Amino acid sequence: MADLLKGEKYNIPKYSLGEMIEGTLSSIQPKEVLIDIGGKANAVVGHKELEELSDLFQDFKVGDKVFGRIISEENREGRVVVSLKRFTFDHRWKGLTQAYKDSEKITVMVRDVVNGGILIDYKTIKGYIPPSHIDPEFQENPASLRGREMEVKILELDREQNRFVVSQMLVTRKEEIAAKRKVLKTIKAGDVLDAIVEGVVPFGLFVRINPKSKKDEVILEGLVHISEIAWEKVEDPADYFSEGDDIKVKVLEKDEREAKLNLSIKQTTEDPWIKIAKKLKKGDMVKGVVTRETAYGVFIELEKGIEGLAHISNIPSGQEPDVGDKVTVQVDTIDSNEHRIALSVIPTSKPVMYR
Repeated sequence: MADLLKGEKYNIPKYSLGEMIEGTLSSIQPKEVLIDIGGKANAVVGHKELEELSDLFQDFKVGDKVFGRIISEENREGRVVVSLKRFTFDHRWKGLTQAYKDSEKITVMVRDVVNGGILIDYKTIKGYIPPSHIDPEFQENPASLRGREMEVKILELDREQNRFVVSQMLVTRKEEIAAKRKVLKTIKAGDVLDAIVEGVVPFGLFVRINPKSKKDEVILEGLVHISEIAWEKVEDPADYFSEGDDIKVKVLEKDEREAKLNLSIKQTTEDPWIKIAKKLKKGDMVKGVVTRETAYGVFIELEKGIEGLAHISNIPSGQEPDVGDKVTVQVDTIDSNEHRIALSVIPTSKPVMYR
């Protein structure tokens, strides 16, 4: 018997906690998902995860290849326990990416309704519908959609930025979208338009635009990304604008397929870096206010929209300024193209050794 157990047929692979493994789904049941990982027995998905992600397994079938992480080398039944959470999440994002590329409809669940639009859920991935992309039938009472499923198309998708924006209108109002595309042809990159803020979100502003042509009442929508709100660094768009604000925007680019515009507010004003490059030169002494502290130094606002960095090595020891402090600095270098200024903080008192 000992010789038999030593045979290749009975060699049982050894696995380590945290190890990533590949396997094949051998059974998918409501209370048990088994994975053939080449050992004597199937691995099993953890019970807690199975309850949390039960709907995720609807996308898979027996025979599919999966990748999992070992979370227990052996349970009471002698099986390896694996987690497929990361794999299933990646699988969903790949599906969304393909749906976005092919302009396909997807079904989402409405989680909640907020002032800035509708929060939705696509199989545990959280998303958002801006007010202008809610079907007009529900715009007066969007709360009636809470808890309901709806078909939508993807407007914005960026996993790195965790941005997932969808439209109900693209599905329910095909004729209206076609009309918007027609009006969109009258607009070109570089145009400056009047707009109204419709929604304020962490990554920017959703705005409504009234095109110059008044032949029909078609209204276009666009997004002002947070980086295009102001020349200075913007932490929270809500600090700058509110719903209903009248603004001017510059068209950066247009997406005729989705009938939307990418817009800028800051580019409707002069770039302050062009002005500052003419005004300042290396060695100049200027005053400013500390706006941010980091591990490597402090950022100092010299003028509205113009911040420079005083590296920690260029700040006198014992005289480190706090946020809000007014300081005198020397310009070390200035690069208007890269929007960078290097500064040195001028000591407010002589070091002890020189007194």
